[in-house]
Amino acid sequence: TAALTILILIALIRGLVSAPLHRLAAHMLALQEGAAEQATPGLGRNDEIGTLARRFDELVSARQSAQVRLEIFAAAVEHAGDAIAILDANGAITYVNPQYERQTGFSREQMIGKVPSRGQSSDGTYAGLWETVRAGRIWSGTLQTIRRDGLACFEEVTVAPIKDASGQIASFIAVMHDVTERIRLEEQLSQV
Repeated sequence: TAALTILILIALIRGLVSAPLHRLAAHMLALQEGAAEQATPGLGRNDEIGTLARRFDELVSARQSAQVRLEIFAAAVEHAGDAIAILDANGAITYVNPQYERQTGFSREQMIGKVPSRGQSSDGTYAGLWETVRAGRIWSGTLQTIRRDGLACFEEVTVAPIKDASGQIASFIAVMHDVTERIRLEEQLSQV
């Protein structure tokens, strides 16, 4: 009878705990590999497995919401009217949006991995810019730059540090608004 009792207990444990946990784990792995979403197994249970299944479902929902927000932000950056560049912690460009290409004349391929060097403002301006953002603060100002075709232009630039989860600066984002026409018009008006 002891052996029979042990066999019954093993069967109960497998049926009530092991098998549902295995189904839940298989469901998680399937979602990770991109399988079509199905109902999470164990949601209707009123035990620890049910609690685990419901918490997992909440995590999946939160991840999906974050993914949607990320896609919206990515679309906003891609379609922004200002040039946007993302630089790594060393100042090398890792991304430019289409407006950056139109505004500067430089293609994405030409810029990725390069440290920006088309500036015509004083070296002190750039030193101050990097000192500010490397200290974790936002820098804003007007820079004189040169387009790929050699034309001088002016851009209102904002550079902000982006910190990782540990609070360390992981990258920088630069937003550049072309103000060349406005500055030239102001110069013409001041000469009148």
